[in-house]
Amino acid sequence: SDALEATLARLSEMVARRLRDSGKYTHIELTIGEGRNRQVRRMVEAIDSKVIKLVRIAIGPVRIGDLPIGKWRHLTEAEVRGLRGGGGTRARGHGEVSA
Repeated sequence: SDALEATLARLSEMVARRLRDSGKYTHIELTIGEGRNRQVRRMVEAIDSKVIKLVRIAIGPVRIGDLPIGKWRHLTEAEVRGLRGGGGTRARGHGEVSA
């Protein structure tokens, strides 16, 4: 079906990297091509785990860095070029997952 093909295409764009283990938690970094509402939480729940904390670190070429929650900043020229040049909207984030 079209819905299945769309889901498989989204999943094929995902990259997961284990950052570290600490006690009962595993810290991972996910890069996804297109984020859907609660997508990461649902994927983790599908493997019988639970997301404890999610932190978005980038959207496409735009790194969030130490920008405080609720604040904004001007984009650099390179970031604008990256967004306009089809740099995509891949979102990256760190998460803490209970095992």
